[in-house]
Amino acid sequence: MKKELSFFKPFLFLFITTSIAAFVLYFGVGLLIAGMAIGFSPVFVTDGHDAGQFNEITEYPFTFLLTISCIFSLIGAFWLTAIAPKYGRFQFLQILIVPWIALIITSPIWGLILSLYSWPLQTSFGDSEKMLFHLLNALFGLRMGWLSGIISFPINILSYATVCILLFVSRRLFLEKPKSLEQ
Repeated sequence: MKKELSFFKPFLFLFITTSIAAFVLYFGVGLLIAGMAIGFSPVFVTDGHDAGQFNEITEYPFTFLLTISCIFSLIGAFWLTAIAPKYGRFQFLQILIVPWIALIITSPIWGLILSLYSWPLQTSFGDSEKMLFHLLNALFGLRMGWLSGIISFPINILSYATVCILLFVSRRLFLEKPKSLEQ
C-alpha cells in the first residue's frame, strides 16, 4: 500500500528554508548593491512607464518576505503532494513554473498590504473610499507584479534560482525513495 505524502512536512520545509533565504537574499543583495542605504530596496516596482524602489519591504521585512515565503510554500507543497506524484513527466518545467504562480498570487496581496500600511489610520474618508483604495492597490499588484519581478535584477535571478533549487531538493526529499528502500 502506497503511503500518501503529507502536506505539512513539505510546507514546513519550504517555509523555513524560503523564509531564511528571503531575508538573506534581500538584505544581502541590498548590502552588496548600496550598502543598504536608508530607503534602498533591491526590489523595483513599475507600471511599465515609471519605476521605483519598493522601499516598504525594507521598512516591513517580516510582513512582505514572510508573505511570499508562505504563499510559495503553500503552492510548492501543493505541487509536491498533489501534482508531482500524478504527473511525473516534465517535472523540471513544473519546478520552473511554480515560482511564477507564487509571484502572481502574492502580487495582489503585497498591493493590499502596501495600501494598508500607506492609508492613514485617522482619515475623513468613508469606508467605500478606503475599500476602493485597497482594491486599486491589489489590482495594481496583480497587473504589475510579474513585471516588477522581471526588472528587479539581480535579486530576481538569485531568488528564482534559490526557490527552484529548494523545490528540486524538496522533490528529492519527499517524493523519491532512497535507493536502499527500492529493493
